[in-house]
Amino acid sequence: MSIEYEYQDMDNNTPKAIPAGEYNVKVVGHEFGMSSTGKDKLTLDLHFSELDANLKADLYFTPAAAWKFDTVLKCFAPGKGKRLPAKGDRITINSGFIQEYVMDSEGKVVVVEEVYMEKKRSKVDKYLAGAHLEIPGAGSGQANLLEDEEEDENVPF
Repeated sequence: MSIEYEYQDMDNNTPKAIPAGEYNVKVVGHEFGMSSTGKDKLTLDLHFSELDANLKADLYFTPAAAWKFDTVLKCFAPGKGKRLPAKGDRITINSGFIQEYVMDSEGKVVVVEEVYMEKKRSKVDKYLAGAHLEIPGAGSGQANLLEDEEEDENVPF
């Protein structure tokens, strides 16, 4: 028996375990795909510079999980100097959108340890809104209402 093989000069890319905790991360890659059940999926590749490790985080586009992509935008768009869409805005999420609002941006996430099929793995549990704000008021899920209002001497604060 013989096997034909083309040498790739690759290294072992087994993911490093990320200890549970809160971390600053940078989005260094993304990929669109489908879940095994046919749902649209976006995978973000997050780099943890303090650990010199990457972690892939899957986002599924279902009505029940819509909140998660909202929190991703609240976490990363402000770091790119982008305002969040207004509530109810319809947006097209494609590579151009991800490049503009998410890629190469820094944000803060919470990692937890999860047991899946009797194996432990690291998983992003939360995307923290507004940790790296460049635009005041962005990242809160609401526009900064004070910046558009006229100064009023009758406002008590």
